[in-house]
Amino acid sequence: MPRWLPALLLILVVAVVLAAIDLRSAKHPPRERDAHWVGGIFYVNRADARILVPKRYGLGFGRTLNLAHPVSWLVLGGPLVIAVIGATSKTH
Repeated sequence: MPRWLPALLLILVVAVVLAAIDLRSAKHPPRERDAHWVGGIFYVNRADARILVPKRYGLGFGRTLNLAHPVSWLVLGGPLVIAVIGATSKTH
């Protein structure tokens, strides 16, 4: 088994748990205003405590990260760190 696989599985479990917590949250603000969407793609709202927010466009399926929330940067950076460690580690 590759050495990086447990770390990848941990990141996936954390992402699923965060999504479940977000979906069960009772406090959802009304539909996000355009001012919180940078370039129409990236959601950045410090006043919104959610990590995952509904996507702006589409059929109502899917979520996107609130880039103003610190945990979202961990979710984005975790796989990158694992990839760099995996690429630089020596194999036996």
